[in-house]
Amino acid sequence: MVLNIKVFSLAPMKRDPFLTIVQAKQSAFNKKVGEAAIRNLVGTVQIQKAVRGQLVTNSDFTKPASRTARVVKIDLIKFYELVQEVNKLEME
Repeated sequence: MVLNIKVFSLAPMKRDPFLTIVQAKQSAFNKKVGEAAIRNLVGTVQIQKAVRGQLVTNSDFTKPASRTARVVKIDLIKFYELVQEVNKLEME
């Protein structure tokens, strides 16, 4: 299952709004997200004229997917790491 979310934010320094596409991809825990998902998100980012793309999964990413994401500047986020970061913020 894939879910696309459009996030409009203000740039911290410029205060200009910019668009980030966040794609959430659910897969079996033992099945890693591959390079095709990165290419799919890159296409969505380009079509929507977004500044950033982020891919969140409940699983993990293959090495080729991670390499491709670095080249095309897509942020890869593992859901459990996201939850840990949110919990840290709540504790502050």
